Amino acid sequence: MKRVLNILLIACFISLIHGCAVQDAAQKASQKATRKFPEIERVDGILFDGTKFRIEASPFVLGGKLYYAIRTESKKPELVIYESQPKTEIARLPFDYEYISATVNNGRLYVFGTLHQPGPIGGGTAVYMTTTEDLKQWTTPAEVFSAPPHIRIFNTSVAFAKSKAVMAYETIGPSIGFTIRFSTTDQLVRKKFSPTGGTLHPERYAAAPTIKYSNGIFYVLYLRAIGSPTVFKTYVARTTDLVNFTLISSAESSDGTGISRQLPLLEPAPREGINTSDVDLVEYEGETVMLYADGNQGNWHDVRMAKFSGSLDRFMIQHFDAGSEFQLGNSQFRPTTQQVDRIFKFLEVGASYFFDAPVEISSAPDGTVVRKYKSGVIAKYEAGRLFYRAEGQEWLPIGSASDFLPALEENGF
Repeated sequence: MKRVLNILLIACFISLIHGCAVQDAAQKASQKATRKFPEIERVDGILFDGTKFRIEASPFVLGGKLYYAIRTESKKPELVIYESQPKTEIARLPFDYEYISATVNNGRLYVFGTLHQPGPIGGGTAVYMTTTEDLKQWTTPAEVFSAPPHIRIFNTSVAFAKSKAVMAYETIGPSIGFTIRFSTTDQLVRKKFSPTGGTLHPERYAAAPTIKYSNGIFYVLYLRAIGSPTVFKTYVARTTDLVNFTLISSAESSDGTGISRQLPLLEPAPREGINTSDVDLVEYEGETVMLYADGNQGNWHDVRMAKFSGSLDRFMIQHFDAGSEFQLGNSQFRPTTQQVDRIFKFLEVGASYFFDAPVEISSAPDGTVVRKYKSGVIAKYEAGRLFYRAEGQEWLPIGSASDFLPALEENGF
């Protein structure tokens, strides 16, 4: 009888602690969910007609003026430069390269494009660059990057960071879906880009990158395919080493327990189809000007504009500070000696491994960091705390990492 009473008392105690903890987590989630992201204001109308121009367009500032770079959709493709106010064609030149991007460094415009290679996959095996200071005299396009063996390159984007240039490039290869890799060079004119080894989202579709650099941080905008039916949204990650990436997440969840989901930077509005891709942006006169493509990822698209009332630095920083953050690797996690499928060892629990694999639990929002500890038991690490649950049950918060194993055992897992 005494044993039964003890069991009942323990059960009541666990239930009480569980209820308080879940309520506390729900309150914290509610507080985080009320934070707002920077307001992006769409500009009415279509900037470039998709029947005449390709989907990629870059805004840039040269000599104090805002311009757009875009490539024509024709059998003899051309690179066209438009001044923005009013929208006026300034330059047009032959440019038989795809997936263009443009950026300015030290008063010089750099335009990059991928040399098309025939085949069912598309893309190419080399990236070319042309430059100009006055939009009149252009350098002859020169190869600046060659794809690794058996890899095709699609979209590219370059950012200048102090003494080096960094390229983010979209790739596909044998047994590898669309993903984003990086390469660098310390002498862009004389020396080609070399791969860094870093990869953003090797385990899922990631495409159409744009990379920006500010105050020691690289920001990578990229496209993801979400849900069923599929919608294409643009997200953003940041990194200091081009290997470990921090994503934007939110504390919003359906059950109020603080499970994070990754938040998009831009998603389709009415009349924009299922796509907001190929986002590129620049700061001009105190505003952040953004170009992006809508469409159906098939037979139609247009290029549109949006703005943020503030500097590019402020836009990026606010976007990250608005939500809690989780990481794909490092910082709180240390790679194991045999790293497979992005597995990481949690420092305070030697036998526990965490990995970014939301497919492991269908009920958790996309982006949750989870692991399977034992059959039917799932755990996640978020905002300095551990949570765990049995399948079909609510999340239980754990006070610290050292409580992880005892808590599982006490609750019969």
